Amino acid sequence: MTGAAATVTLPRLREDLAVLEGPAAHDGSPSWTIYDAARDRYFRIGWQAVEILARWGHATAEAVAAAVTRETTVPAKPEDVEALARFLRVNDLVAADDPGAVGRLVERVQARRTGWLHKAVHGYLFFRIPLVRPDRFLAATLPLVAPFYSRAWRVVTVLTALLGLFLASRQWDAFAAGMSGLMSWDGAAALAVTLFCVKVLHELGHGYTARRHGCRVPTMGVAFLVLWPVLYTDTTHAYRLTSRRKRLAIAAGGILVELSLAAFATLAWALLPDGALRTAMHAVATVTWVGTLAINMNPLMRFDGYYILADALGIANLQDRSFALARWRLRRALFGLEEAPPEPMEPRMRRWLVAYALTVWVYRFFLFLGIAVLVYGLAFKVLGIILMAIEIIWFIAVPILRELSAWWARRHQATLNRNTAATLLGLGGLAALAALP
Repeated sequence: MTGAAATVTLPRLREDLAVLEGPAAHDGSPSWTIYDAARDRYFRIGWQAVEILARWGHATAEAVAAAVTRETTVPAKPEDVEALARFLRVNDLVAADDPGAVGRLVERVQARRTGWLHKAVHGYLFFRIPLVRPDRFLAATLPLVAPFYSRAWRVVTVLTALLGLFLASRQWDAFAAGMSGLMSWDGAAALAVTLFCVKVLHELGHGYTARRHGCRVPTMGVAFLVLWPVLYTDTTHAYRLTSRRKRLAIAAGGILVELSLAAFATLAWALLPDGALRTAMHAVATVTWVGTLAINMNPLMRFDGYYILADALGIANLQDRSFALARWRLRRALFGLEEAPPEPMEPRMRRWLVAYALTVWVYRFFLFLGIAVLVYGLAFKVLGIILMAIEIIWFIAVPILRELSAWWARRHQATLNRNTAATLLGLGGLAALAALP
């Protein structure tokens, strides 16, 4: 950074922001959380950033960096201060009273304006509708559900699950036959009602656990993922918590509710005689075991399992950060690009995150391709073709083209190697297979 740039006056911070103590990062360093009460949003910052903010009154990047380096054990450069200032501006965390503030706001509004086609595509892919504000209800009824958080209840549930699974395994043929019975219209209707009831209890599990740990729950509602309804609970205020154990409990609250239902429903099915009640218990057990193990605990999509994994590792924005590391590693392997990694990290954790990102990419490729084919089959032909094209373009083609564009922009820095040759041969072989009749 030039001397002239370093002496630029820093923007004034908004006075309504709160800086809260955050959890320890994955490397053990402390973190803090900026809470924007006006928008009810949280932003996680590291040790260096909070030391810079504590000396923001020095007014210039050069003076702030010098004060941080002189007064703390955290080194800082004017570039670090300017980078934090850009972050604050982009996220509207500074006061809009400097000469260029109005121009930046106008540019941001214009950048957010999108055409009707973009709005229609984004609305089809994802939108959500808040339905209730449950915070007062959850707080008032929390004592009623307190026994379900006791050690005695956990022991009883585990023993019930073990006994139920043991007895069901001895009648596996009957259990499997009951699953085929759910494929009828009556069975599908019963399954849909059961799924709705289970998911309501699942969301209450998140809500009650958040309220138990002192977090406000502003809304519950329904989100639509590719027009498929999914209930949700807003537990954003869990970012206030410094205890990783408490955040994990909130993220796992819904899963634990479903596993409890699965345990008692399985045991009840194994003990009850044939009839409507046994059929109902079979539906509950099927929905909860399959829904929990195959969907909710899956860390490759942004469901409960993903947030549990992120909190367990102590890495916020797990997918975004792992994707950035994987792109950096891929460019280095294929083209020998000697770029700095997106963030400093111990080699073992970096390898783990790269492997995680590659797994997510492969999983999502086939998942979104399957969803596209399913959408095509369910809709009438013209609409099916349009929706299928949106799925393939948005979720598969756009990310690939974006990365290819980044490769092309770095073509003058690239050096071909055996990894490049092996990749090209592999892609050529796949293209040849696809072209074969």
